[in-house]
Amino acid sequence: AASLFASNIGAEHFVGLAGVACFSGVAVGFYEWGAVICLLVLGYLFLPVYVNASLSTMPEYMARRYSAGCGQVVVYLSLALYVLTKIAATLFAGELILAEVSHMPAWASVLCLILGTAAYTLVGGLKAVIYTEALQTVVLFIGGFALLGVSLAEVGGLHTFIRDSEAPAGQPYYFKIFRPFDDADFPFTGFLTGYFVTSLWYWCSDQVITQRVIAARDRIEHARGGCVGASYLKLLPGFIMVVPGMIARELMTREGVLDTNSPRSDYDRAFTWLVLNCMPINLRGLLIASMISAL
Repeated sequence: AASLFASNIGAEHFVGLAGVACFSGVAVGFYEWGAVICLLVLGYLFLPVYVNASLSTMPEYMARRYSAGCGQVVVYLSLALYVLTKIAATLFAGELILAEVSHMPAWASVLCLILGTAAYTLVGGLKAVIYTEALQTVVLFIGGFALLGVSLAEVGGLHTFIRDSEAPAGQPYYFKIFRPFDDADFPFTGFLTGYFVTSLWYWCSDQVITQRVIAARDRIEHARGGCVGASYLKLLPGFIMVVPGMIARELMTREGVLDTNSPRSDYDRAFTWLVLNCMPINLRGLLIASMISAL
């Protein structure tokens, strides 16, 4: 469960979820909470098919089910999507974190991230990746809940924050998860239709995700338990990343870091700003480690 959860969580979640929550409000949390349904679909509908077929990779399944050409298309498409979306977003988020913390040049930050990740992956293989991700999950939750507690204390608690905070100008649904169909950022129709189209593809057929359950082979109940456990874990990022992001807007506005004329990119600093300005000095390293380990 920890490896399956951690294979999805990256530095882009810290930067992205907190940054979007800081700018647009709580609705972005649905991207995490909606994954609960997708993980259950993986465990109870797709997993038996994959395990009984004794697969090694998803392209192998597509080649068996359709044709060798289809399997090759999946390989090339997956590589392109990972380079242009997942890897690019992760490196960008990691660069923002390292630049904020250590003031490293962008190229040096990206190079360190690539070399560090490649080193333990090539040396240890999939086993090292799985163990690293399991440990990363523990660090992630300890650091995330520590920041949540500190940030809530800064605003007098969750009840006080919700009671006294007002929706930013031009964003009347800042504290709403489900918004009208004409909302520019998160219409509820997008959550109920388009979200599950792309999310079911990701959680049920993406190689990085499915290899965790395919590796179970004959232990189908164990793999299904991992899916169920990961679905519970996916409830938590909405609290340890989204809520701090919303609190960051309140604190950053109070400190003059943000105002109505701030560019959109300034909101992406929300999570890192909280770490560097609200956490006790002896706990900042833990938070930075949890974000970097999530790469």
